[in-house]
Amino acid sequence: MELTDFFIVLLATCQGVSTLSVSKSNISGYELLAASVECFYNVRSSNFVKYWCREDKLGNCEILRKTSEPPTTGDKIVISDDQTHGVFTVTINRLEMSDSGVYRCGIENPGHSVNAVVRLAVLKGASTLSAKERHTLEFVRHPISMQCTYYLGYSSFIKYWCKGDSQGNCEILCKTNTPQKNGDRIIISDNQTHGVLTLTINKVERSDVGTYWCGIEKLGLNAKASVTLKVLKGFYAWNDFPFE
Repeated sequence: MELTDFFIVLLATCQGVSTLSVSKSNISGYELLAASVECFYNVRSSNFVKYWCREDKLGNCEILRKTSEPPTTGDKIVISDDQTHGVFTVTINRLEMSDSGVYRCGIENPGHSVNAVVRLAVLKGASTLSAKERHTLEFVRHPISMQCTYYLGYSSFIKYWCKGDSQGNCEILCKTNTPQKNGDRIIISDNQTHGVLTLTINKVERSDVGTYWCGIEKLGLNAKASVTLKVLKGFYAWNDFPFE
């Protein structure tokens, strides 16, 4: 009888700590805007808590946000976790120059934590919002246009014009997200290609005298710039008689 040797091979598969990588290890964003980074992980770690922390000079990392914490309206740091595809996204809103530094996105595994380093640089953007002219004047019953320029990073934001003595006391006249009708006396237009916001007042009246503010709506911040309008009595060029 012939003996045959049998070899039994046992293949053991161990679930180790998932690797973690980022879409970009160096990210940047302009002041007052937002910056985001994607952190990729093995889907086996889908149910683990993910976090975002900031590293100090000693290498310690202070946790700023976790996926286990419920989000609230207006959060500066937002984490969204796509557990199906194994990626969580960290967004830092309303960037400040002091936000520049070294961060880590990480995953809390039982008894172990993995993380990946991200370096953030906050850039000083072009002027947020400025009026082309601080003072303007026009004759009554004539049309007038006032313009503000803004940094192109704000192209998609809602903008508006308001009238009042100060930023805190300003009645909104029109917004870019409000439909306008033909024949409106006050018209707002937004050139998002060149970053120019225009307010047009048709048939100026004496009551239009005052300070106007162009504004940009953003989370937690309204940037504004002012234009002061003076209205003068005038004459129609074609009938040569005065009017009020």
